[in-house]
Amino acid sequence: MLIGIVVASIIAYLTALVTIREKQIYQQIVFLLIYIIGMTFIGEMDILLPIYFLVSFFSIVINMNKISYVSIVIYAFFGCYLIFGLLFQNTIATCVSFIAKYWQFIVFFIVIDSKVNLKVDVKIRQLQIALLVETLLGVYLLLTNSEVGDNGMIRLVSNSQPITGNIAVAVLPVSVYLYFKNKGNHRTETQIIFIELGFLFWIIMSGTRGYTLLFFLVMIPIFYDYFIRNRRSGRNAAHTRFMILAFVCWMFLLLVILIPSFSGQIVSILRLSDSGGIRSYENAAEWQFFWNAPWGVKLFGIGMGGTPGRYGAYVDAITAQIAKGMWNQEVYLYEAGSPYHNFFANLILNMGLLGLIVISIMNILIWKKTGQICGQNATEKWAFHLYHIGFLLMNWFRWPAECGIAEIVFYGLLLKLIERENQNNSAPNKPNKKRRMREPL
Repeated sequence: MLIGIVVASIIAYLTALVTIREKQIYQQIVFLLIYIIGMTFIGEMDILLPIYFLVSFFSIVINMNKISYVSIVIYAFFGCYLIFGLLFQNTIATCVSFIAKYWQFIVFFIVIDSKVNLKVDVKIRQLQIALLVETLLGVYLLLTNSEVGDNGMIRLVSNSQPITGNIAVAVLPVSVYLYFKNKGNHRTETQIIFIELGFLFWIIMSGTRGYTLLFFLVMIPIFYDYFIRNRRSGRNAAHTRFMILAFVCWMFLLLVILIPSFSGQIVSILRLSDSGGIRSYENAAEWQFFWNAPWGVKLFGIGMGGTPGRYGAYVDAITAQIAKGMWNQEVYLYEAGSPYHNFFANLILNMGLLGLIVISIMNILIWKKTGQICGQNATEKWAFHLYHIGFLLMNWFRWPAECGIAEIVFYGLLLKLIERENQNNSAPNKPNKKRRMREPL
């Protein structure tokens, strides 16, 4: 099956590269769907992720028309670690760490340095297709999957890789863009809300708390705008939405009062009371290792392809956590690269304080770029800011099935599209084409 899925994926990628090359965002959605479908049946990213990485990268890099000085510094920094790892450390572990952990932030600057095709077209139908694929995969996993989470519910995963919910959180920036582009269009706004509620179901069924957190952070300003701040949708529509919201809140409160176990069931379904599992041991081990490691490791880390088990302080840290109940001792002691679920623990291990500083600066730049582009619409700006925050928090729990690549690619492409539309609207001697109805909070 592996060879068949790989061959089918490659054919599908090449077809998408040729047939929808002028619709960059839609093309990236198709790439993501191809990858997630393959992951559903295989459950291993060893082959599928590098293929997805190469195809996604190629489709973006061919549209680059500049390289900023900031980007050059970023590429040089990660390039040094990559080359050192390939030459002097474990080659495979270096490639895995680079693609699966750090590329998700690097790719944003490649997207920002690229141009958005003038024929790019983002439509609600693309969200509907994404939800349809998410639903089909979810039904398939419901019929074939038997993994049970800590809350006693079936988790829709493939070989412990979260499948459902991944598409949902990746295309959230597309939903944000479409919602504010169609502000005042009652039908389209409502369609987007219902699509996101459908996505929410599959996010919950994935049992991945990072997905749930990211979803609610982004949808808070959207729900607020739809149910509360909805003057442009018409008086009747605004009244109806408010009454629906009031009814839902009242029913929820009534259930909490009448059924004492109801709130506990909600907490259990969302896994809010579950422990961090092996992550708590991992974080404690890395923290202990950092304090006891040589200063060179504290500053620069062990490298992307380094083997942490070669350091006595690391062995002591893992051994201490094994005594407290940590499992998979061989994995943490003898494998190279990035062994943790927590991105930031891997970052400190691989690149030390220097890597933490660089990633922090990169995210400050992402935040600043978002504010510059979306500054005219405060609600939209904060929806994107909250997506950024939620993405970082998601990386605290674990990375998604495509390792955050799709999330940041969509984030960057949508910002570029908004920037281009704003420039076209403000250009002299051109008709003022309305992209969206903007209003301050």
